[in-house]
Amino acid sequence: MIKKFYTCLRKFLLPCFFFITLQVEKSFAQEFFNNSLIPNLVFYDANSINLNKNNEAFELNGNAIILVGNIYISANNIILQKKVGIVTAEGNVNLISNKQKAIASRIVIDLFTKQMRMDDAKIISDPKETDEKFSELTLGISKAEIAYEVSKDNRTKEIENELKELREEYARIQNLKKFKKNNNENYTNRLKEINAKYARLLARLTRTQFQPNAFLEKLPQKDKEKLLDRRSAVEKFKAENPEVVQKIANFSSINGYIKVAASQIIQKDNDTLILNNSIITPCNCSPLNEPPIYGFSSENAKIEMDNYITMRDVTIDFFTVPVFYSPWLKFPIKNKRESGFLTPSSYTSTNAGSATIIPYFIVLGPYADSTVTYEYFSGRGSQFSGEFRFQIDRESQFKTEGKFIKDKTYLNDYNSNAQKIDAAIAQSTSQNDINTYNSYRGTNSQNRWYTDSSVNLPITSSGSLKSNYEDVSDNLYLSDYSNNNSNINPTAAVFGDTSSASRRFLNQDASAEYYGDNFILSLKIQANKDLFSANTSSTPYKSPKVEFDLLPAKYFNTPFIFSNNTTFENIVRQNNQNYIPVPQTLFTTTPANSLTGNYDSNYQRNPNDPYAQGKRAFTSSTLTLPFPANDYFNSNISATAVGTQYYFPDSYPYQNVQPYMGYMFYKLHLDVPLYSSTNFMTQNNEVKTNITQNLTPFIDFNYIPSVSRSNNFPNTYQLWYDQDKTVSSAIINFGATLSWTIDKEQFIETKDNISRLPLISEPGVANLDFFHKIIEQQKIKISDKSDEIYSLSSQTNSNKIFDSWAKTELENYYDKITSTELNQNYIWPAGNYYAKKSLLSFTPLSLSVSSGYNLMADTTANETNSLAGPNVSPVSSQKYTDIVASANLNMNPVLPLSANVGVSYNQYYQRISSFTSSISAELPYGLGFNYTNNQQFVINPNSNIQNDFIRKTQQTLGVDYTPLNWLKFSYQWSKSTDPTANTDTSDGKGYGSSQSITFMNLQNCLDLMFARNKPAGISENMSTYVLSLTFRFFGYSYTAKQLGDYLDRRLKD
Repeated sequence: MIKKFYTCLRKFLLPCFFFITLQVEKSFAQEFFNNSLIPNLVFYDANSINLNKNNEAFELNGNAIILVGNIYISANNIILQKKVGIVTAEGNVNLISNKQKAIASRIVIDLFTKQMRMDDAKIISDPKETDEKFSELTLGISKAEIAYEVSKDNRTKEIENELKELREEYARIQNLKKFKKNNNENYTNRLKEINAKYARLLARLTRTQFQPNAFLEKLPQKDKEKLLDRRSAVEKFKAENPEVVQKIANFSSINGYIKVAASQIIQKDNDTLILNNSIITPCNCSPLNEPPIYGFSSENAKIEMDNYITMRDVTIDFFTVPVFYSPWLKFPIKNKRESGFLTPSSYTSTNAGSATIIPYFIVLGPYADSTVTYEYFSGRGSQFSGEFRFQIDRESQFKTEGKFIKDKTYLNDYNSNAQKIDAAIAQSTSQNDINTYNSYRGTNSQNRWYTDSSVNLPITSSGSLKSNYEDVSDNLYLSDYSNNNSNINPTAAVFGDTSSASRRFLNQDASAEYYGDNFILSLKIQANKDLFSANTSSTPYKSPKVEFDLLPAKYFNTPFIFSNNTTFENIVRQNNQNYIPVPQTLFTTTPANSLTGNYDSNYQRNPNDPYAQGKRAFTSSTLTLPFPANDYFNSNISATAVGTQYYFPDSYPYQNVQPYMGYMFYKLHLDVPLYSSTNFMTQNNEVKTNITQNLTPFIDFNYIPSVSRSNNFPNTYQLWYDQDKTVSSAIINFGATLSWTIDKEQFIETKDNISRLPLISEPGVANLDFFHKIIEQQKIKISDKSDEIYSLSSQTNSNKIFDSWAKTELENYYDKITSTELNQNYIWPAGNYYAKKSLLSFTPLSLSVSSGYNLMADTTANETNSLAGPNVSPVSSQKYTDIVASANLNMNPVLPLSANVGVSYNQYYQRISSFTSSISAELPYGLGFNYTNNQQFVINPNSNIQNDFIRKTQQTLGVDYTPLNWLKFSYQWSKSTDPTANTDTSDGKGYGSSQSITFMNLQNCLDLMFARNKPAGISENMSTYVLSLTFRFFGYSYTAKQLGDYLDRRLKD
């Protein structure tokens, strides 16, 4: 009997005792965690929970989980020590915070000081990761649940829109019922139908909103409760602590992906991590877990958030193989400016060799900074440069830059060139030729330099001082140090040099500007240093240059638009220099008193002399009368008065008349837009296609009846002569443009409400306040829990509740809108309750043609020839201008194809003068194609045969193929022909081409390009091969362009 009683006791009482003990432990645990010494603990769970009351330790064993603030920690075992506030997690530890995940064998966190230690740890931070993925890990929300919630939200919105439409229909029927008493019964029945339908939709909406989560219902009750408690605890914490952001292993300040692995990671405070035996990489490896393309290994590293990553005894590894070693390496991971070395770079110059650039950035305060740079050129030596920037506000600017090098090659080139000049002078008997040869000697010095500065200083809200100054030691500096080498740059290889080395003029000016309400006044000293001139230190300049611009506007309440531009400029020449070294006796005869028989620079000059200097005043005023625009024509007329006055104090013959010019310029424009339209509708009138034809014939009349100019007016090209070569003309231009536009529209029933002015404050649809009032009136006991509301909505006897809810809500809405409805306007939706949606709109074809007739062609030709300089072929009288026609095809978005063709036909010579064509396509599977062909027919300058034309051509071809988001193939080709250039086009020298294969975004940290480049002017066997790498790390990028099998073709030559 006792044995049976003991068995019974063991069978029933021990589980009861264990249950009571467990409840006590849980209760004590809640009290333990509610203690303020353990901050922000919102959830915990484990297979077993043990309490050690002596040292107040709390142990979670087996699948342990805790949420501390926004930090999620899971491990085999977790121990929390109350007194010291320490959390210790061991075995398969996972820590997730702020889109960062840490994996370690052991983690110890001090919740008081925010210090942490991680053993055998990996930290991965990826800002591209979605919040849903981290919610799946921390809150147990699956992808299926996310999809379910999205579907539920969409269905809720659909039902709410249906309720709003019924509500409007209810208000409309109520209004009709008031005004039409005879059909009262019909309207009453209709209102009942609306009320019943509204009630059914309310019930459906309630079941949709409060439907239990099917995925949670599949779980065991215990697991379900844990998961719900976990989620509700997190949501409660977010609501009560929106400002709390923990910084445990927080890499959010680092731009881009980063992965850190170390034998030990110590977090000293919120902002500093100490790494022992670490590997840091920006490369995001695939799930196959292949090695990163590159990374940085170091024995000791320190990561300071919003500051730097510092590594000591570091190697740069490629596929985990050490390649480069550095005792120290530092990367900025901050937005704040700070002095330090910037990323080094390199390039290859044809004339200077391989260049290595090491810049150092210096912060000089909140408004100023500087960059000091060391550059080493393998062919020329070391160059030092500095750049200083200063800016007080957004409009102001001060920037200056200087470079200096002792060029070891330049002096050798000078000596070699001097021997050739001496040999040429020895064979020459002309003093002008000897002077020209001597101007080519250059500088006998190793010192070469470059400077560039710009200033924009607003002195008032309406005025500013500006300055730009650029200068070089010699003509060849820019070309010698250009980094746009066509051997390594695909664009330069195909299209030629586009760098600063191709410039001729350097701008040098200083100005003061004042901005009025309708005018701009400027005073300027302007020079353009000519790098092609014989003596770059003696370029002519304008001092002063005064310019006044009156902006177009209607003045004095008249219908006319008036504008004006007035300029005064003075040309000053240093040492009697000109842009082009032509003989000084070309126009000015040798003085009779000359003892040497040569030109005397101090003697009076002819105004046509290229070395003359003087003053120029220019004014141009325009009066425009636009006619009011309407549907029938657009037109305007204008008149422009232009006057130019020169003054050459040292020129002859004076005859008391200085060179002058003046004329009137009249313009008339008229166009008549015409259009027609055709519509096509589908059978259900849902889709409408509209084709519109736009035809716009136009006519322009440009008339300069006569140009008054003095007999001594200069006719050579000078700093400003050429813009004054205006001649009499009366040209009528006429033509037309024609285009077709296709618009496809779809009409769908609008979901937008009828909006009233002013907007009425009403409680909206499916208002739960009405629902709770009704269930209170019917004395139904129900809580706010979603499962109870859902259960009620599914019961058959709930129809009365939803009928009452519908009636209350509809009547409330109608009362709201009728209280002020008769005193306000309606804004009805467009299309009579239907909305219009554009499916496509494009102009597939547009055409244009124009030509002209010069009523004064003979006068125009005579004046043009009289103004022509020496050795310029006379032009013929051409009454008809060129016929210019073009066609543009654009099939997007129907087809990914566009093309255009243009042709110009010269009516005088009765032949085509130019032809242009292009086509481009963006085809499926990442294939892109473009081709252009430009041809020009000009008179052969080297032929004595009349009307002998030659053809100049330029063709370009480009093909891109991107089959995958990480792979791109590219081909570029260009060819130009000019028979007058006398260039060798054999063996492929007449064209340039480039082929490349690019592997893009490999592991999100590297672009790899292999290229073969052949510039125009060299043969195929002189092509060069290039390997270009673009590294991306921690928000920065660095491109190494000239790695690989690069061969200088000069060595081949």
